[in-house]
Amino acid sequence: MRGTSFDSSLILAVIKAESNFNANAISEKGAKGLMQITDKTFAYVSEKFELGYDSEDVFDTAKNIRVGVLYLDYLNKKYRDITVMLCAYNAGEGNVDDWLKDERYSHDKRALYYIPFPETEKYIRKIEFYKKVFDKL
Repeated sequence: MRGTSFDSSLILAVIKAESNFNANAISEKGAKGLMQITDKTFAYVSEKFELGYDSEDVFDTAKNIRVGVLYLDYLNKKYRDITVMLCAYNAGEGNVDDWLKDERYSHDKRALYYIPFPETEKYIRKIEFYKKVFDKL
């Protein structure tokens, strides 16, 4: 995708971990589509990048992926660390911002040496595993 620096194996790994390639997936927290985007994030990214998408576009596979990748790119530029970026994608920016300020989780306020949410720790491991698989394909 133009304007982003992610290889396809990372995006495929996120899609696999988020929705298992189910374009109609809806999480318990209301995240939707292949990349499990919440309505709030979908609207934010659509507005920020002037995409002109409507809320019902969240299930359009191309639009869902575009929003997901743009959001990952935004997070990557904010945090400048792939693991922190993925933590924010999974657990939310607010949580990650708090973790980075906490010496129990970060020594330098830029990287995490401990992820306090077990679900997010598991998510990171899944992404790493799936990315290795897709790198080989």
